[in-house]
Amino acid sequence: MSFEEGAARLVFDLDALRAARSDADFAAAVKSAHAWLRTHSSQPARPRFDPDKLAFGSRGERVRAPAADARALRQAFDGIGVAALEFAAAAGVKDGPVAADLAPTEDVQLTAAIRAKAQELGATPLALLRYVHDTVQFIPSYGSIQGSDYTLQTARGNAFDQASLLIALLRASNIPARYVYGTIEVPVAQVMNWVGGVSEPRAALSLLAQGGIPNLGVTEGGVIKTVRLEHVWVETWTNQFPGGGMRAGSGDNWVALDPAFKQYDATPGLQIDAQVQFDMDGLIEHMTQTSTSNAAEGWVQGLDTDFMTQHYRAYGDELRSFVAANKPDATFAEVYGSRQIRPIQLRGLPAGLPYRTIATTAPVSALPGHLRWQFRFSIGERSFLGELENETVMIQRSLPQLAGKLLALNFRPASAADEATLAGYVPPGADGPEDLPSRFPANIVRLVPQFSIDGQSISDAPALGLGIELITRKGLYVPGRDWEETDNPFSVGDYQAVGIDTHGISEAQGARLRAAMETTKARLENGQGQGLTQHDVTGAMMQSAVLGYFARTWAQDGGMAAAKGLTTFRLPSYGTVSTSSRVSLLFGTPRLFAPTGVLMDMDRMAVASVSNDGNSARRDYFAQVGGRAMSASENGVLEDLFSRPGQRLQGTSAVQAIAQANVQGQRIYTIAQDNAASAMPALNLDVQTESDIASAVQAGKVVTVHQSLMNIAHQSGVVGYIVSDPETGAASYLISGSADGGALGTSTLIGLAAAHLLAILAAVFVGGLVSLMFVVAMALMIIGFAIAMIAMAYANEFWCNVGLNIGFGGVGFETPPGLIMAIVFTIAGAFANSWAGQYCSGPSLRAVHAAAAVLPMPAAAVGLVAQASASDAAGQRYRVSVQHAQALLAES
Repeated sequence: MSFEEGAARLVFDLDALRAARSDADFAAAVKSAHAWLRTHSSQPARPRFDPDKLAFGSRGERVRAPAADARALRQAFDGIGVAALEFAAAAGVKDGPVAADLAPTEDVQLTAAIRAKAQELGATPLALLRYVHDTVQFIPSYGSIQGSDYTLQTARGNAFDQASLLIALLRASNIPARYVYGTIEVPVAQVMNWVGGVSEPRAALSLLAQGGIPNLGVTEGGVIKTVRLEHVWVETWTNQFPGGGMRAGSGDNWVALDPAFKQYDATPGLQIDAQVQFDMDGLIEHMTQTSTSNAAEGWVQGLDTDFMTQHYRAYGDELRSFVAANKPDATFAEVYGSRQIRPIQLRGLPAGLPYRTIATTAPVSALPGHLRWQFRFSIGERSFLGELENETVMIQRSLPQLAGKLLALNFRPASAADEATLAGYVPPGADGPEDLPSRFPANIVRLVPQFSIDGQSISDAPALGLGIELITRKGLYVPGRDWEETDNPFSVGDYQAVGIDTHGISEAQGARLRAAMETTKARLENGQGQGLTQHDVTGAMMQSAVLGYFARTWAQDGGMAAAKGLTTFRLPSYGTVSTSSRVSLLFGTPRLFAPTGVLMDMDRMAVASVSNDGNSARRDYFAQVGGRAMSASENGVLEDLFSRPGQRLQGTSAVQAIAQANVQGQRIYTIAQDNAASAMPALNLDVQTESDIASAVQAGKVVTVHQSLMNIAHQSGVVGYIVSDPETGAASYLISGSADGGALGTSTLIGLAAAHLLAILAAVFVGGLVSLMFVVAMALMIIGFAIAMIAMAYANEFWCNVGLNIGFGGVGFETPPGLIMAIVFTIAGAFANSWAGQYCSGPSLRAVHAAAAVLPMPAAAVGLVAQASASDAAGQRYRVSVQHAQALLAES
């Protein structure tokens, strides 16, 4: 229906209203007009949920067998979409080096940091090999992901990335180097040590497969003795005879070097689980006796969260006492054990590779494109059914090009007239964000979509009206597995920061973000604010939330795995933090654009995990617990970043919504195919959410959901639910079906009103506005806390990890939970952020102070970070005045 058709029908009703000759006719006309407006002024349809695209979990173990000879290697490349011609064209020559063996590539980035490191190390092949081998942690994944520069920053990477780093260091030292790809065979004991220290051969094969590495266990007498896998290493042209690669100079031979193959030595921890017992039986007994449940219908009601809190905290206090008595100020690694790379023992370059080679390709100076991960971001119109139409690709680049970069979708006024119109909506004499309008007429201006990298626009799309509903499509190309993509709704006028987590976040990335914000602050204080953009302020806040989330969940996963005898790795993942809005429609046309806050949406969080002893049930349960941890962190990170001392904000996530529903006395349902007939009719949710749940259950998934719509954190009609795969533990954690994420509303946070102002009206700001100064001050606080999260993740700080692990049911991995305890562990995740605050406070904040020492934070900022982290209050609202902002700036 067009706007004209809808308006004509409304005019017809209004004419009937005017012509009414009786009270009954008048009432009927009013009812008809009201019904027509109500029916055709709704929110646009959201995209349908696909139960086969679960956001959190493994990519699976389906990989091809490794190639057995050189011809099979070539055929394998052709089979995944690369012609033999392309591979042959990329190949180097065997007789000697060519110019390409010294040149930079997409993967071999010869940055200033690479050149400085090569010079620092002495620029000899042996010294460079030792550095990469002895300091860069191995990740069992497949394809070029990070490139040389980001691998240097993170000090971890797979075989491709470690080869790229070594080649970059060699080429920066004017030493020719190239890649070799092939199939190798390694004793199974060495493979188990290499991939994570597992004790069961099939656990090692599982990790390799989840990472996408073609592999095969070679058996003898029914026992796996060796493992064949496809691998990449380096050849360098050096003076092997007589120099042995220990000094610079002209080369005489190609020498094979493998920086990625390494062995580890384990340092045991305190065996804390054997010393401090968690009373799981007591928790189960109390929860079972005090709650109401119906196993046949699949619901639980009235779980005692006060007892749960006391029970978990009592366990935490016992842990604290034990560790304080045995190892005060312990790190998580010291308590639960750690692994260190065994240094390479060589007096000269190796005479050969440390394993058997089955087949190799011709050496190449640059990796072919199909072995490189890619990221793509598109936008398109939103159809009546919520699907993407008329797609425009904003960016498609390799992950080595994007690793460590800040990505964003933003909008700018299409013309000077549009800019002037926006400026007219800033009230005269406005002192701060609280003075700005809370909603705007949609379509009053036309805005140009832009995609940026590190604040620089790289692509535009045709101009659109403010409030027009779009679909964003984000996706990763996974070598050997094709593209995986996700669609989400988005409004013209919002700002979206896009984060990519390769194998964890580098501390340097957070440092660059803070340095940029310090520059912004200095410009404003010196009256040089003209020309600042959305990326300088709003973007910095959004990006800090993305980085903080990745850092926190990386530490959570690693901590829980180490504590419970599992091995886990973060695989390439992506998500967004955006300003959010609500668009009201009239006859299908946007009518009002109302900013509503901030939304965190983690589209794809991929991991590879195994139980070290090969227990698949424990691995799958860990996936469920880890997923709930990630869901709770979506609102928890936003709460931590935007809260203030003694005034903790309340966000929304799937796990948080389920916990709140339990507090309100709702039934919490676990719905599968065997109880769907009785459970589905009992739900009192919106039509589309119930339809998505029914589709998920029909597809063999299990859904955890509360019974009725509710109001939470100033949002009405909220539904939080979890769709999980019972076979793998993979899951999606959804709020009202629209996103895998967490949200905070503007009515609880004045800084978010400023954020949406910047997102829509950035072009009209000048440096003297107090409101912009306020947001910069707030952004610096947020970024400081995000950097502290990253530092804490790297420090492997024990008490913050244990606080989170206690909350997420990390003590309950021994047996999969029943109906009641599965909900208990889900709800426990919602409380874990405040519990972590309890354990992260006081002396245990040394990681935060370490971050402050490396990346200078004002003393007031450190104090506020510490207090916000320790704050245990929830659900309170606050409003900060311009005077407070000025005081904060004065202290800073």
